[in-house]
Parts: sequence; structure tokens; C-alpha cells
Amino acid sequence: MVVLFSLNKWEMLNNGSGFAHFLSFVLFYWHYEVFDRVWNGSDRLYDRICLIVIPFATTLLVAGPYCAIYSVTVLLSCVMLFFHQRGKRGNWPAIYGLSALTPFLLYLWSNSYAVEDHAAPATVSLLTQLMDTPGFFVRFFIKSFSSMVIEGERAEEIFRTNGPFLFLGLLVIAFYVLALWYNWYYRLYEETILPVLLIISGGLNHVLIVLSRWIFLLENYGLSSRYALQFQTGILGIILTFALLFRKKRYRVGPAVKLVAGIACFVFLAGNCYTNYIEIKKAPHRLNAYENGLKWP
Repeated sequence: MVVLFSLNKWEMLNNGSGFAHFLSFVLFYWHYEVFDRVWNGSDRLYDRICLIVIPFATTLLVAGPYCAIYSVTVLLSCVMLFFHQRGKRGNWPAIYGLSALTPFLLYLWSNSYAVEDHAAPATVSLLTQLMDTPGFFVRFFIKSFSSMVIEGERAEEIFRTNGPFLFLGLLVIAFYVLALWYNWYYRLYEETILPVLLIISGGLNHVLIVLSRWIFLLENYGLSSRYALQFQTGILGIILTFALLFRKKRYRVGPAVKLVAGIACFVFLAGNCYTNYIEIKKAPHRLNAYENGLKWP
């Protein structure tokens, strides 16, 4: 609860259109949860209908530009379901996949008519920029993970070099890799696929932000709190993985796993509590700035 409702996403909490962002992720989580039931063998007609209807309602009516990683995650989950069930589900995995792909393609078709003006400083293509400044993309990507420990604005105030950003970013990436490894090694996916879906979604959101926001040529752009809700999905998956490991004795985890789990939970919870403390102190100033902005002629 502390992680999910952290004030590291203050920009979206203050944004007048932020409700669409939060509502989108509510629907994403709902879809993942229903899919998890089907993964575990649920034959309820209600669940099957939900997996067909939710993508259309989510993508076309609510999520809009936030639908990309959600759609990709659902498509990957359908592929995993096909191989996990070994054909026992017939054509249902394909139907679920088409139900996610169709509204996504409709959104892309609609969005192709939009005219976007980012006023970004980049004047070359992604490939050209990547060839010229590969280190920029590496630092952008790694530093975006550090925002899940300390909110970006505050981190920029206290960190004077790239070292702390890169250390925290690499630490979070290590937690991602370990959590995926534990899901595979301990076969946690046989009990629930939900943590894996959350981890995949969170990791792909980091990739998406790099690919879509590099044009501003700012290494710290991925630290913005407006992306916290997208990145936080992966953190929830990591924490749920550790929770699942310790919930049942049959997994017999060793002291090394317990140590990693303890460090991960401490890092995320301590970082979020610190961010909450700072944001609560800043809240009156943000309110004052907002009210003054409304009075601006």
C-alpha cells in the first residue's frame, strides 16, 4: 500500500487529466487479475467474456496513449497461456490475443491522424542519435529505474553526480532480473502469473519512455514523477514475487534469497517513505504555486 500510493507520482495526482492515467491502470490490473484466474484453470464464462471485452473498453474508451505496453503485455501473456496449457484451451488464447490486438490497431489507426508538436530539440533520427551518443541512452535507461527509490525531483536536488543515480538504477534492475529468475526457478508461475505480468509491464514501460522521450535530449527526463505509476507496476511485481516465495513453506528459500528480499523491500519502502515525507512538506508550496497559476492573466 505504501508503494502503490506513494507521492512519487505527485505530478499525476495534481494533473487535471491525471484521473485517466490512474483509471487506465485500474483497468490494466483488473485485466491481469482476471487473466491470472484463467491461467489457473478458471472456466467461468464471466472471466472469458471479461478477457474479450476489457481490452476494447480499456484501450478505446480510457487508456489512449497509455495502451501500448498494456496491449503488448496482454499479447505476451496469451502466448504464454497457449504454451502453458499445451493446447488444452483450444482457440481461447488466440481469441484473447485478438481481443487485445484489435483495439490496439484501431487506436494506432486513429492516432495516425493526430498532429503532434513536441518542440523537441532533437533534429536527427533515433538510430543516428544512438550511433552518436550511445552513452546517453544507457544513462537515460538506467537512471529511470532509480526514480522508483527516490522521486526524481528530490534526487536531482541531493545527487550532484551520475554515480548515485546509476547505482540505484542498476540495483533496481538487479531486483527485476532476480524476481524474473525466481519466478522461473521456483516455478512460481504455476501458482500465479500475475507477478510476471507486472514485472514485464514495468520493464517495458522503461523501454517505452526511452524510445519516446529521448527526443528531449535530457538524461533525467525518465526521472519525472509523471511516469512513476507506469514504472511502479514492475515494483509491485517484484514485491509480490518475494511475498509468494515466503507465503508457502514448499519453496524452501535459502538465506541468500531472504537477504535479497529484505534488501529489496527495505530499499523500496524506505525510499517511498522518504519521498512521501518530502512531498508532504512541499505540498503547501505546490498548492500555492497552483493557485497563483490560476490567477495569472
